[in-house]
Parts: sequence; structure tokens; C-alpha cells
Amino acid sequence: PMTMPQDLRITQVTLSTAKAEWLPPQPTPGGVNPVNYELHYADKVQTIPFGNSEWVVEELGGAISYTFCLFVRSPAGDLIPGNGGCRTVITVNQVTNLRIIDSTHSTLTLAWDAVTGVTTKVAYMLVAVPIKQGVSVLSGETSWVPLTGRSTMSVLVPHLGHQVHNVSLTNLSHGHMFEMRIYVVVDGRYTEPVGSNPLQVSPVGRATRTRLCYY
Repeated sequence: PMTMPQDLRITQVTLSTAKAEWLPPQPTPGGVNPVNYELHYADKVQTIPFGNSEWVVEELGGAISYTFCLFVRSPAGDLIPGNGGCRTVITVNQVTNLRIIDSTHSTLTLAWDAVTGVTTKVAYMLVAVPIKQGVSVLSGETSWVPLTGRSTMSVLVPHLGHQVHNVSLTNLSHGHMFEMRIYVVVDGRYTEPVGSNPLQVSPVGRATRTRLCYY
């Protein structure tokens, strides 16, 4: 059997570029490696040599929805879709510097630097995803994974034209871990949360009655 790439992601999106990343095929007994990858988007095909696990796509149109699909070319010449499906993004400059500016036992206040070069209607969707630590079946590495059975919380924030935006998420469970993700919403369509790396945080409150001691 031929080994397949996994988990296509589109990151670092701007008005004219996007970066495709994926997990390369894992070695398996008797497995056959692809000859190369093919990244399909719009009416274009980008041939990528086998051995890569990322590729920067350039010369994209601004504020356009693109669907990226990763395929592999088998030694027999067959074109086979990679595992994990396609990914759709909108080419727009992304949020940067997502950060926590305040915390209580049930509230987190976050701030971020707004998108630039906005020429259309833009908003932001901040999402708190309950998470726990888990072990990847493919890599064996420990990472944060969504916690099933718990609802996410979200808030929609309009783009106000200034550089820094902030918002508070309330009624969070004290001591639980959340992954804070921010999406750019363009004309009602959501991008993937690709502007800033997600934050893993827990609402634990602020220290009080601190003092500086000299010895």
C-alpha cells in the first residue's frame, strides 16, 4: 500500500499568499512512497517534490475564497487524494499578536492587533475551545486536543477601524483549560484561525496582596 499525507492545514494567509502544511507519510512495512504531491486550488495545480511537508503559494487574489486540496501521484501514475480532505480560506491579511490582558476566575479578556489593508466588511470571531492533553497516534507527541462533550464559547467582534481590539469571554469554568482561537470573518465567511497561534490558557484569577520582600 502507498503511504499517505495527513492533516492538510493552510496557514500564514495574506492578501496574496498562503502556506500549505501537512504531516508527511509515516513509514510503514511494505509501504510505497508517492512520487510527488500535487496541490490543487482554483484552476491551478502546484507540483511539489516528495519530501516536502509545506509549500508557500503566491500570486493569489485578495479577499477571494480558495479551496486547497492535496493529492499524491503514485508510482503507477494514479492521482490519489491525501487523507483529511480539503481546506478553504479567504485571502486577507490576518490578525496578529493575540494576547491575554486580564483574567479572573471565570473571565478572560483578550486583545489583538487588527487586520490591515481591509477593503471589505470584516469582523472577528473569538472562540474558546475546551481542551485537554492528548497523545498523537501518528507522532506519539503530547499536545492539546478538544475536549468532547463540552461546548465552545464564542463572541463576534466588529472591525472598528483602530489598531487594537479587545473583548472579554465570561462564564468560563474556573481552572479548566481553553484554547483561544480567533477567526477573521470576511463578508460573513469565516477564515481558518491562521493569523495568530492559538493560546492555551485557564481562567485562574489575579494575584492579590502581593509584596516585595528584601533579604
